[in-house]
Amino acid sequence: MPALEDSLREQHEVLTAQATTAPAPLADAHEAARVAAVVTSAPVGMPPSWLAQLPALEVLSSFGVGLDRLPLDAARAQGLPVGYTPNVLNDCVADLAMGLLIDGARRIAAADRFVRRGDWLQGRYPPTTRVSGKRLGIVGLGRIGQAVARRAAGFDMSIGYHNRRPMEGVAWRHEASLLALAGWADFLVL
Repeated sequence: MPALEDSLREQHEVLTAQATTAPAPLADAHEAARVAAVVTSAPVGMPPSWLAQLPALEVLSSFGVGLDRLPLDAARAQGLPVGYTPNVLNDCVADLAMGLLIDGARRIAAADRFVRRGDWLQGRYPPTTRVSGKRLGIVGLGRIGQAVARRAAGFDMSIGYHNRRPMEGVAWRHEASLLALAGWADFLVL
């Protein structure tokens, strides 16, 4: 994340380490002893072994939603604050999912290529389908799945979902079996 590093360098001394260098974040123990903050991303995270080697660490911050690559239990045991960015991408991902759904049904991108290539001179574009009034199956009704469901409701779609267990307080159809959901749905969002 070069832009982030440049921004941090304006106000802080920045040392760069790769999570692939575990178990040691920095070769120089003196440098490691001065590290006050670790900034990482959800896909990269931070190996748990680094905590013991960064005695001055005051905060661990991750850009992204996922926490599975962060040493949460060890950080909690040390009283180390962990920051991350939940919900920051929910709407963007849901918007993109709906855009891809509409494009897949209406074949907008393929139709654009058809016209640009001049294929319309040789014949008609094949019929497509609509999303409105259709059945949408959502695999996983977490924050993003719920955001997709709200958008799909705006298209008068019937909404079903598959989760480990039914969610309380939602009016959408729960399917205990992923195969049953796939059989019911016209479209499936993963």
